[in-house]
Amino acid sequence: MIAVLQAPDMKSALARARERCGDDAIVIATRRLGSGVEIEVELRASATEDWVSAGGAIAIIGPAGAGKSTLLAAIAARWVLRHGPRRTVLHGVGGERSRAADSLARIGRLLGVPVRCDVDVPTAVKEMLRCAADGLALLEVPAIVDEVGARTTLSALAHSPLRVQLALPATLQRRTADKVIARYQAARPVGVVLTHCADSAAPQDVLAAAEAAGLAVDWRLDGPRIPDDLCRIDARQRDSSPTRRRHVAA
Repeated sequence: MIAVLQAPDMKSALARARERCGDDAIVIATRRLGSGVEIEVELRASATEDWVSAGGAIAIIGPAGAGKSTLLAAIAARWVLRHGPRRTVLHGVGGERSRAADSLARIGRLLGVPVRCDVDVPTAVKEMLRCAADGLALLEVPAIVDEVGARTTLSALAHSPLRVQLALPATLQRRTADKVIARYQAARPVGVVLTHCADSAAPQDVLAAAEAAGLAVDWRLDGPRIPDDLCRIDARQRDSSPTRRRHVAA
């Protein structure tokens, strides 16, 4: 998780970082402002699995039909129910008249939160870092359709302080899951959210593919009910992947 905090001086900024993120917080950037300082603080994923409730700047990537819009809406709804809409901004890519903008606008009206649709991912990242201080900024990244766009998009995400999560349908077979993960690995995602779980009684192939790629899988999206269908992965379900069973047997 990345948090951007502002304070009158560095001592106050570090105190706010400890208060919000605890002792595991790591300062990754500092800037002097006209009236004080701004710091970017990273909280290691190992220190908190509950990134859904932690806020900050989060990007959701994944193939077409993976449920990215529903996942974004579910995360935003959980945050709004807990903190209210004032500190939430939804971001998209493609411009204000794109299909993504229409989808985000519907979610924004439902939750009562502002929506911004930028022309490209680098522009969206800059705006998100400005909006994410003490709140939640969510970005839905369009599915990759060409190699030129892929390089620009994935590189911008990889070199940003955003927390990147890969939405991966639980219905995928192992070979397909491996290909999807490999395609999006350049964005340096830190974890996978299983989607369409209601359509798959046995997502072991996707769990094994994520584990082989070193990606944490802590959350699942069962269906379209917002936010009820977004829940934590059951430990028994995660431990049932073929890879884990081989490790236990060894």
